[in-house]
Amino acid sequence: MRWSLLLLSLMILMPCSQLEAEDVGIRVSGRWRERVNEANLTAGAGSDLNPTYTSETGQFTLLISGFGTDLAIQDAWRVDVRKVDSNWDTALKMFVKRTSNGTGTGQVNGGTSFQEVTNIDQTFFTGSNNRTSLDVQSRITGVSLQITPATYSAGIVFTVVDI
Repeated sequence: MRWSLLLLSLMILMPCSQLEAEDVGIRVSGRWRERVNEANLTAGAGSDLNPTYTSETGQFTLLISGFGTDLAIQDAWRVDVRKVDSNWDTALKMFVKRTSNGTGTGQVNGGTSFQEVTNIDQTFFTGSNNRTSLDVQSRITGVSLQITPATYSAGIVFTVVDI
């Protein structure tokens, strides 16, 4: 029996027409692919698969731009997250968490605990001004022999919103 789970990060740039001088945007880089097979059985033959798989802490990196760099002006934004299913079993659950503050002026708040990613946009974390190197980690739960062996894939969409 061979199992394969595949997570993809979508490269996106979400411009915001509210700013005149510079477009607001987010750039995401990274990809996670997890192979699940007989080596992932919890106690050898006759047992179930390990139900949880977690990526490296900086598997995805976000860059947020178009908000300025002036320390005296805190230009606020919010990052929303959602999942886009390509071939996904509903028993599988995807989670993300922010694992670094990145660099730049301004602040970053929230998103430091794993939160489930659904097919509906939800707030992931907030911040202000331009930020680079914001690291994100992913986790999949619900893996089991009860799920039909296949290649499962989904995209994670991060959207920056000027607030």
